[in-house]
Amino acid sequence: MGKRQQQRCGSARLAYKALSGKVAVVIVPVEVHRKISATCGGRNQTQKEHDSYDLRTAAEKDFDIETPVLKEHGATDVQLKKARDRIHKINNELGLYK
Repeated sequence: MGKRQQQRCGSARLAYKALSGKVAVVIVPVEVHRKISATCGGRNQTQKEHDSYDLRTAAEKDFDIETPVLKEHGATDVQLKKARDRIHKINNELGLYK
């Protein structure tokens, strides 16, 4: 790993630590993200603005899309329910839901 790549990885770790527990996020392997992301590679550009008006529904929709692939990678129903509940708890605490 080159020096620049080490710096980026270090910066990413610091950002992750700073945001950990303060934002709702599900971390998935890169190949999963590329397969299921609604916006990876410029997909669904028009949907992003629509989703911004109702973040709860957007989070639900995204999580529903991700669930089958996460199960393929070993996630259990219990883990997924806990993750979904935590996403909504954090978003509510941050005042992101109207």
